[in-house]
Amino acid sequence: MSGRLRRITLLMRRELLDVLRDRRTLFGVLVVPVLVYPLLLFGFSHLMMRQTAEVQARTSRIWLIGGDEAPGLTAQLELAGELSVTRRDDRPDPDDVATLL
Repeated sequence: MSGRLRRITLLMRRELLDVLRDRRTLFGVLVVPVLVYPLLLFGFSHLMMRQTAEVQARTSRIWLIGGDEAPGLTAQLELAGELSVTRRDDRPDPDDVATLL
């Protein structure tokens, strides 16, 4: 058992020395992750911040059908600055969804 363990240890040592001698492997294992991961993190966070700002700046459009039945809701929706409220008092046929679009 001792001889087998010694061979395994020698083999591991030899492989480790081969890896440490190969500069491309060292570069790929040590330098690339140190450079690439922060760049990816910064890039994705910048992209998310930009898209969040675009969504927040956008005005949502809603159609309010039958707003006369809920005047409090109508007033609250019209006071919200992020919403563009289009009132529609005539009630379309529920089967005709195309008129709502």
